[in-house]
Amino acid sequence: MRKYRAKRVDNNEWVEGWYCTWQGIEYIFDSPWNLYHKGRYEIRPETIAQDTGKLDKNDKPIFGGKGGDIVEYDVTVPIWDDDKEIVIEHRPETRRDLITYEAPKFVFRWYPEKCIIIGNAIDNPELLEDK
Repeated sequence: MRKYRAKRVDNNEWVEGWYCTWQGIEYIFDSPWNLYHKGRYEIRPETIAQDTGKLDKNDKPIFGGKGGDIVEYDVTVPIWDDDKEIVIEHRPETRRDLITYEAPKFVFRWYPEKCIIIGNAIDNPELLEDK
């Protein structure tokens, strides 16, 4: 089971854990078995991202979704393929990509071991602008 991350409603800080909607409110729990105790954080749904199961070249987990990570490649052009598990909004002019699970513009094979996380779509939207 992959973890999620999102910003908390109460203090706007990132929290990682397991996602759940309970009584119409979205939460992240610090344990998958901890639905009624401490470690339950109400989250801002527009910031949620899920662990892709991939690591960048610094072995940091890459998250995708509305609050997905922005990665920068140390290669110029990825090789196109049909890896449909993870969707990437590709920006070849900046060599930066936003990791999402939204409908793809393009689907291509990416190499997480050749990229580094430089920010995320919530805290660093300026990283997605053209250089």
